[in-house]
Amino acid sequence: MIGQWMQVAAVAVSIVLGAMLPHTEAETLSGKKIVLPDALNGHAAVVVVGFTKRSQSQTAAWSTQLTKDYATEPRLQRYSIAVLDDVPGFIRGMVTSSIKRGVPRDQQDNFVVITHDAKPWRNLAAITTPDDAYVILFDETAHVIAQTHGSVENAYAPLQAEIHDLLKQY
Repeated sequence: MIGQWMQVAAVAVSIVLGAMLPHTEAETLSGKKIVLPDALNGHAAVVVVGFTKRSQSQTAAWSTQLTKDYATEPRLQRYSIAVLDDVPGFIRGMVTSSIKRGVPRDQQDNFVVITHDAKPWRNLAAITTPDDAYVILFDETAHVIAQTHGSVENAYAPLQAEIHDLLKQY
């Protein structure tokens, strides 16, 4: 039985690996329009995605750690994404303002708020635990090469190894 579960898990992961970063037109917390994957401009990127309010502590921890380790790394772009398509329209502005207050000004250009067409992101993340942070590493062609979710304490080392291996290729 365990062997079957591992095979199913391996198949699910292989579906996501190699997938393309979804075409996304959105706005950053600083108010700039952004189009992904165009904004990558041929660079690798690590994207931290939160799908619920409860994921906020994990997404913030991931963003903080990635900024600490890669803020000066020009070969790796970093983005955070808050998916708010399930938030009722009449309170989205308040939710966005609350998020903005918690994100340092120098990181607001790279913090994207998605309010519609979030299904491709949900599919890409292959969500199993909605309140987790989902972290996806894209190569310079905007294809998924690694993905993890959960707390930074439990999942950072393997992702960091993937980032290191990716950056060695440049």
